[in-house]
Parts: sequence; C-alpha cells; structure tokens
Amino acid sequence: MGVFDTIKKFVTGDRERWALSDEDNNEVYLNATIEWGRAYPAEITEHAVEKGSDLADHVILGPITLTLSAVMTDEDVTLLSLVGITKRVNVKDRWRQLLTWRTGATRLSLSGPEIVENILIANIEESKSTDVGGTARAISLELRVVDIVDTEAVGAATAQGVSDLESEEV
Repeated sequence: MGVFDTIKKFVTGDRERWALSDEDNNEVYLNATIEWGRAYPAEITEHAVEKGSDLADHVILGPITLTLSAVMTDEDVTLLSLVGITKRVNVKDRWRQLLTWRTGATRLSLSGPEIVENILIANIEESKSTDVGGTARAISLELRVVDIVDTEAVGAATAQGVSDLESEEV
C-alpha cells in the first residue's frame, strides 16, 4: 500500500468516497458510501409479437439508473483540506447544493471508484437516525444517466426543422 493509499484509508476509513460535481467545478463529497447500485431498465411490449419480427423493435431502453446511499457530515475531510488548500464545507451547504442541482436539472459527473458523466439527480432523500450522529445526514440518491447526442451528426429533426443533412432537395 502506497503513502497516498495509507493517508486515504486513515482519512476516509474503509468506505468508498464518491463526489458529485457540476460543469462549474462545484463539488459535493459524500463522506462514506454505504451502498450503491446500477440498474439497466427496459420496457418490453406486453402485446403479441409477429413470428419472425425483430424483437429489438419491441423494446424501449430506459436510462441507466444509479443509486447511492451515503453519509454526509460537517467533517468533509479531503487531502487538500488537511493541508489548508481548500476549506471544509458543512453538511447544510452540501445539502443545499444537491437540492439546487436537482431543482435546476444540472448536468453532473459522479467520481469515485469509477467516473460517470452526464447524470441528473432524479430523486433525493435524507434521513437522520441515532446511527448517524451529530449534524450528519444519511442520504439516498437516484441518479439517471442522460444520453447526449449530436443532432447535426445524425441528421435528426431539431426545433427549427430538419438539419441540413435531410433537407437537400431531390
């Protein structure tokens, strides 16, 4: 185990740490991730399908959904805050930032053991219990991955009409 890993384990314990960030580099660190998961939903027709037809035509893929259960505390310790380069941000400010992102449908990135980009907060819940003391908050997040496409590259219809790729006269 390297020096960085030793310091990280000392600061964060054995729990994985995740952070959400926006395009303006505002970040919210989750002090300890208790549980996380990923779902790949699909809506499949309930109607009969003609024999020999392509079944893919009868499936609508939903957005990938990430779920996180985590704890936020006033002790937002990062390696940079330990040496005084960044300030610690209290749990109320981080909670307000999460609500602002959800209300504004802000495109976010999630970083931790892996990085996931182009996500939105679909649902957010908070709870307090005796297991989470002081000012700490237990939170649950449901995040949805948004599929970003370039309409010009595929020649898709836009709000002003079809793109140049499809508007050529025959």
